[in-house]
Amino acid sequence: INDVSNPRVPVRVTTFRTQVRPQTLGVRGSLAYIGGPDGLQIVDFSNPSKPILAGSFKTAGPAQDVALADSLVLVAIGKGGVVILRQSQ
Repeated sequence: INDVSNPRVPVRVTTFRTQVRPQTLGVRGSLAYIGGPDGLQIVDFSNPSKPILAGSFKTAGPAQDVALADSLVLVAIGKGGVVILRQSQ
């Protein structure tokens, strides 16, 4: 996580190590939705210096893309499958 309040001089705030190799990323508010070989990880970075793993969802295939629409999280998996998750309010 970098502070880019001055885009000419970004400053590294912290690093968050995911449990899988990230393949795709979607961000809504202070949540990052990270897709990888085993599914989706949700990271809460509301405190940028201490991001936490807020949740995860195992998919039947690799999470190859993540799209966010309203309260939905759409995860493209494997060969043509899509998982639709609803973010609780």
